[in-house]
Amino acid sequence: MRLTILELPARWNAAERTLTDVDAALRDRETDLVLLPEASLHGYVSPAGDADLTSFAEPIDGPTSRACAALAANHRVHLVAPLVLREVALHNAMVCHAPDGTRPFVYRKRHPW
Repeated sequence: MRLTILELPARWNAAERTLTDVDAALRDRETDLVLLPEASLHGYVSPAGDADLTSFAEPIDGPTSRACAALAANHRVHLVAPLVLREVALHNAMVCHAPDGTRPFVYRKRHPW
């Protein structure tokens, strides 16, 4: 198994830009499993010191997860990516997206942030 762990800049509210960076980093790279850092798609703290991630919360099939699933399919990798997951409660989650569109696992942190 070939593993890629990406180090990404800490950006607040820049999921689309960060996913573009991930896409570029995976081009021409032979790997099976890609790990993104916790909270790397939305950041932990805004430039103004705001650490409330509630505005980024979305369901498991929301836009961030769909974009990650598309990257996994396009690059034929398993992509483990962060998600502020809205269910009954909010979770600081890590979601594994398989190249076939399935989600082999979702990890929900006990203590969100």
